[in-house]
Amino acid sequence: MKKFTLDTFVTHLEEVIASYPAREKLLLEEIGHLVKDKAKKKIGHLQPGWDPLSPSTILDKERKGFDFNGDHNPFIEMVSCFIR
Repeated sequence: MKKFTLDTFVTHLEEVIASYPAREKLLLEEIGHLVKDKAKKKIGHLQPGWDPLSPSTILDKERKGFDFNGDHNPFIEMVSCFIR
């Protein structure tokens, strides 16, 4: 552990405070990537609390030519072009 005098501790704190905006930006970018990756995995799948599509809705969408995933959810086909 680094030992400080009062003067070196003040200098250290000033350096930490000065570097905070850059560190905050890097951390927020990393958090954003993690959230984006997690959200991408959720698209096109029924989520807890969602009711499954009704049989009539599934038939209607099949007639319209939608491709379905295992959850009978065509939403993934509609939004995949927007997610990179």
